[in-house]
Amino acid sequence: MRWLSAVTLSFACCLAACSGPDSKQDEPQSTGPEFVSDETTACISDHPAGEPFDVGDADVSAGAHPTLDTFQGQCLSAGGSGCDGAFISKDAARCIAQNEKLETGLEPWSIGMSYKASYRRLSWDIQNVTEDQGSTYGGTTVTLDAVSGRVLGRSNWSTTR
Repeated sequence: MRWLSAVTLSFACCLAACSGPDSKQDEPQSTGPEFVSDETTACISDHPAGEPFDVGDADVSAGAHPTLDTFQGQCLSAGGSGCDGAFISKDAARCIAQNEKLETGLEPWSIGMSYKASYRRLSWDIQNVTEDQGSTYGGTTVTLDAVSGRVLGRSNWSTTR
């Protein structure tokens, strides 16, 4: 019986010690999903959005001449998040892509806003062309969150003419 009491007491002490607040969980995370680097923050503050808002080489599947309202409508109707945020500018997106070491490429970058259903967010897509084989060409796309500037994805692409 005395052994059982010692084990019970030991277990109770461990349980109390383990159930206390974890100071690491209570502190802001510098690597969480909304964390952005100092360089990204500088890009955003150095290149504020203007009026009218420039959606760049926007995804034309949204309409012939899409506007910010067009993309916000897509986002809201799809139940996305951050649809009414303070969006970063096209120039800030360019600056962030440069900081992310997106290659210059063979042509000027294509930079345009779109609604990404896979992320449920508005994004900036910065695309380069790094190879041109005549009938096929390709490059890399960096996708940024249009509110925070955080990199959502980076992918290679190729297509035929």
